[in-house]
Amino acid sequence: MDGLDYSQDKITMEKPYLSVLGLDCFGHAKFHRAADPLSTHFHENCVEIVFVLKGQQIYHIGETAYTVDGGEAFFSFLEQPHSSDGDGQGVGEFYWMQLNLSRPESFLGLNRELSLDLTEKLRAIDRHVFRFQPPKEIKLLLEEAFTEFLEFGTTPLAISYLSLLLQLMLSNMQENRLEKNRFSELEKYIDAHLGETLRIEDLSAACHLSPSTLQHKFKDYFGRTPAEYVNYRKIQRAKELLLDGKTITETAMLLDFNTSDYFSTVFRKFNGISPSSWLFKKRNP
Repeated sequence: MDGLDYSQDKITMEKPYLSVLGLDCFGHAKFHRAADPLSTHFHENCVEIVFVLKGQQIYHIGETAYTVDGGEAFFSFLEQPHSSDGDGQGVGEFYWMQLNLSRPESFLGLNRELSLDLTEKLRAIDRHVFRFQPPKEIKLLLEEAFTEFLEFGTTPLAISYLSLLLQLMLSNMQENRLEKNRFSELEKYIDAHLGETLRIEDLSAACHLSPSTLQHKFKDYFGRTPAEYVNYRKIQRAKELLLDGKTITETAMLLDFNTSDYFSTVFRKFNGISPSSWLFKKRNP
């Protein structure tokens, strides 16, 4: 059938099989062994998104290689050349789609307001690799949309699945971007107040989150609890002070540790050795 291609490991739908403005290609691959690499190419008037469900894929844009793991998506900007260069397509499963933005007022046949909103947000994506959120819902919508297009063609239900998928993905990307900005500012606040006792209430006020919400989100972003992260940053600053000639006691006091013994205990926790041993190694490499 025109526009529908089956091979051993993948299925590709293109026009005229796909008959909705804005969707030029929708494919699904499940490679059980490495496949041939993709040569450098681009798609006219299109952005492309590859949703990697399992395994790992490597894509190249210019001289830069981007590794994309399961649960992550690869995004190539409008008409941007990309390839897998010398890297074959890896074992794993992924969906990909080419979204044509040449008719932003009628994208996917949606109403003008929603069409313009979606295409504007797609154009505004500024990263090539990101985690798609929420993963279970995105995976389910990919499967439902692909199956509906494949089995029944361009139906209202297929378009609804695809539209919802994109709206959900873009909404979470926008929320994550705002959260990144929020925590970036919090990081600056912490570094500017390392000589003080930083309570959770101080941190929550600085980033305009409730203490309970901050406790919940902080470790996801920084990889540590608030108290652990503050101490980690204090120890990083302590290294600078020690190298500048401050004594251990002076450093402990400048960074609001109650005693030099407690400072040494925290320092050892993050570095495995005492401040004096660390300083000796630094000065006698």
